Order: sequence, then C-alpha cells, then structure tokens
Amino acid sequence: MATPTIPPKPDVVLLVDSTYSMNPAIGNVQANLSTILTTVQTAQPDALFAVADYKDMGDSQPFTVDSNLTASAATAIAAANSITASGGGDIPEDQINALYQVGSGAIGFRPDSTRLVVWFGDAMGHDPRNGKTINDAITAPTVSCGPGVNPGGVTPPGYQNAGFYRLVAADNLPGVMVTVSDTKSSASFGPYAPDTTIKLTQALGAAPSAVPGEGAVNWKILLKGDALLTATDAAGNTATATCKVPPKGK
Repeated sequence: MATPTIPPKPDVVLLVDSTYSMNPAIGNVQANLSTILTTVQTAQPDALFAVADYKDMGDSQPFTVDSNLTASAATAIAAANSITASGGGDIPEDQINALYQVGSGAIGFRPDSTRLVVWFGDAMGHDPRNGKTINDAITAPTVSCGPGVNPGGVTPPGYQNAGFYRLVAADNLPGVMVTVSDTKSSASFGPYAPDTTIKLTQALGAAPSAVPGEGAVNWKILLKGDALLTATDAAGNTATATCKVPPKGK
C-alpha cells in the first residue's frame, strides 16, 4: 500500500504513551525519528513538529509538552530523546485527556496549518479522565472562517460588500470536508475541501444557489441568511461555525 501524500503546511504532533510498558516502543521511535522527520521536511519544507507524552493521572506529570511546534528537527529529536518510560500502574492510561489537551491549546498550531497527531500507545484510555470524556477529545478540533480574501474586482455602485472567505478546517483525522448551509432555509451546498474560496452574498427574497466562481473565487454562494459551516472528518465527527454575510441591497 502506498504511503499517503504528506498534506501542505503540516503541524505534526508526536504524542507518546510514556508508561513503563512502552519502553521498547519508545526506543524504536527515538532510533528512527531522525529519518522520519527528514522525510517529512523533504516533502514539506514548512513542516513544524511538536512532541508530547502522557502517563496516567496517578503519576506526577500525567501530560507533558516536551517541545512545542518547531521547525528544528534537532529540537524535536532532543525532546523525544528526553522521554523515559515510567509509571502507569493499571492497564488504561491517560490518552483521552492528552488528546483533549493537544486539541485545546496545549500545542500552538498555526491557524492555516494541516494538523496531524502521530500517536503511539499500547492501552485503552480512562473515560472520563480529568473531567474529560472521549467525546470532549473528539470535538476539541474546530472549524472556522479563515481570513477574508480579496480576489480583485470592484463592488457595484450602491451595493454593500459581499463576504469573501477561505474555508478552513483542521482535525486530528484526515479527510475533512466542509458544507455550507443557509441559516434561513434548508439549502446546503458542498461538501468542499478546506482552502476552498467562496463569495457569500445574502439576498432575503432570492432562491439560494451555488455556482462556480472565477479567478481566486472557487464558488459564488447566494443565501437568504448567514452561512453555517459544518466540517466532517473521515470518522463522521463534526464541528460548526457561522460566517456572517452582509445583505445585498441598494
């Protein structure tokens, strides 16, 4: 089976179960990490790497960020090499809390990156743990409207500006797609891949529609209300966000 293509601008988090039973696996990761990171940086030179490890809540440090995102492979390798296997005690460990922390601010992801978690572990997780459930960990990734883009052109005289958006969606799982729904009708368009550029226009009396755009705009979407974005990953997990659209009017 072919290795998947490395996505653009990856923020890669190496998340390691560092309890005692993982000692051989940790050694294997440490021995091969230099080759792995070199391969990734060759394919995507703007890749960043972070390293974190987790144990169990009974241990003195159940979750640790060993190195936040860095472009330095040497820094990431040194962080991984600092991890030692210890603790644990029972079979389930603390990965649910660790995954929640990774998706909720412990890692300083770039706003326009592709976020990847490379996770090494050998046991199930306590659910809940530290007040967080597996659903909390799943929903920690978010979807949002990216910064407005300007494809050029002139706004017609007497009309307000319509909204230009780049659809942004990131998740710990691959294959995220985004649909655009109308908050004032049952219309829904897509799904669209992340980084799709859309022009949103609101016209209360018009029929919602989506037509191909020109130039930097991939799609022109006309809605009665605002745009409700829904991102769905390969496992069926979803997250939503709303894009406000100024109405078209003279």
